[in-house]
Amino acid sequence: MATDAVVTPASRGPVSRPVNRTLERMFFSGMAVLMCVCVSIGFSPTYFQAGMLQAPLPSPILHVHGAVFTLWMLLFTVQAALISAHRVKWHRSLGTVAFCLPPIMIVLGVIAAVDALKRGVQIGPLDPAVSFAIPTIGIIGFVIVIYASWRARRRPDAHKRLILLATAGLVEAAFGRFPWEGWGFRRLPVR
Repeated sequence: MATDAVVTPASRGPVSRPVNRTLERMFFSGMAVLMCVCVSIGFSPTYFQAGMLQAPLPSPILHVHGAVFTLWMLLFTVQAALISAHRVKWHRSLGTVAFCLPPIMIVLGVIAAVDALKRGVQIGPLDPAVSFAIPTIGIIGFVIVIYASWRARRRPDAHKRLILLATAGLVEAAFGRFPWEGWGFRRLPVR
């Protein structure tokens, strides 16, 4: 004697709606381009326009840091474009190589943060030790989210959202370098 489970409308859970894949691909590709533009604006004066490897940065390791993080942004954009172009096999092949970058980025991020602490770099009016905590917390967040995205690589809906979230966390550094005053904004006075 077999028993069938009775499914009532209340126990089915949320009703799923069809997903517009074209709109979704446009969103992720657009976000990739937008984040690259933000990085370009934020780092142009001190890095990109200064000749990248010839830029007068306070530490040689920052050249490597800038090059690796720039490569991540470019790979992120290429990966989004590959999915938009329905080149999933290429996306997966490149993704295997691309996932070698996060461990390098994490190490370089820690080295850059420690270097900034040694040089006494301050974010606004904050003490150098507090200023050191900001990128450190960002690195920890990146580690957690990028690991989750790697674990979700076989679930595209979760994977792409986690990669977007991890990359958005990196773009925060570019926003701190935006030329806000040149656009008519003024900084608030520090009290």
